[in-house]
Amino acid sequence: MIWTARLIYRANELRPSQLRSIRAALKQYASVEHDAAAQRLHITLDVESGSIREAAAIAVETAGAAPAMPAQPIRMDLMSQESFEAEAAQPAPLDLDLMRITDIAELLGVSRQRVDQLASQDPDFPPAVALIGRRGQAYSRQAIEEYARRREPRPGRRPST
Repeated sequence: MIWTARLIYRANELRPSQLRSIRAALKQYASVEHDAAAQRLHITLDVESGSIREAAAIAVETAGAAPAMPAQPIRMDLMSQESFEAEAAQPAPLDLDLMRITDIAELLGVSRQRVDQLASQDPDFPPAVALIGRRGQAYSRQAIEEYARRREPRPGRRPST
């Protein structure tokens, strides 16, 4: 049986020369994609094997043989080639990376109360994209990070002299 394996590796410090080396070593066997924003390396390869366990071992060994490959995959998806092709034909699922008020406060270096103020008073603050629970608003991480880059914080109140 032919299996398709998708392996994901952390690629926090992957240099361009290392990526070229990995691609060259695996070009006959696998597709190699680097998601620089997420710092992940995605390897997809087909394996012929009689069992899923054997297919997993072969996939990890094949990908791991490339020079400069990160140590171990952090995730592996393994399915029959037929199932993989059927899944690939489906539209991609909605993938929202959300932040709540506490996460935003930490990112901006302000209190949760200040984030609430910014959300209600700053016209540049991104709108909430989801409601979690009865009143827990969630925001798009991408929009909040962009807001943080553009934001010009004003100093707090100074004591009177």
